[in-house]
Amino acid sequence: MQNAELAEDMTQEVFVKAWKSRDSFDEKKSSLKNWLFVIATNTLRDHFRKKKVEIFEIEEDIADESDLAAETEKSDLISCVFEKIKLLPERDQELLALRYKSDLQIEEVAEIIGMEYSAAKVAIHRAIKKLQSLCNDDILNET
Repeated sequence: MQNAELAEDMTQEVFVKAWKSRDSFDEKKSSLKNWLFVIATNTLRDHFRKKKVEIFEIEEDIADESDLAAETEKSDLISCVFEKIKLLPERDQELLALRYKSDLQIEEVAEIIGMEYSAAKVAIHRAIKKLQSLCNDDILNET
């Protein structure tokens, strides 16, 4: 299945689920954006669990096809980061994807994941530290 087809299928599934559960949306509890993100996150999580695909695998394909190939050093760093992200626990991958790929605020990530703000902030910080450690270990092993 091509990435575009997968994206269309997943988008359709998210909006079908949202439509079917529209009565459960409560604007007093969360924004429409966050409510849809929760549905999308759960739908994608279920899909990728069934397919045994890492969260960042699709993004790596996009990065490989971009102009980054011309910038060798930057490309190598990005490739390293994507490879190291795959080594993180699934929860850390999800936190980083929501925070940095989806460009959500920590409050929004916390709401989507079902954590308190401070717990989400700490969890994201720890995931970044784990990723930095993995990348630094890789750089040290190359020298």
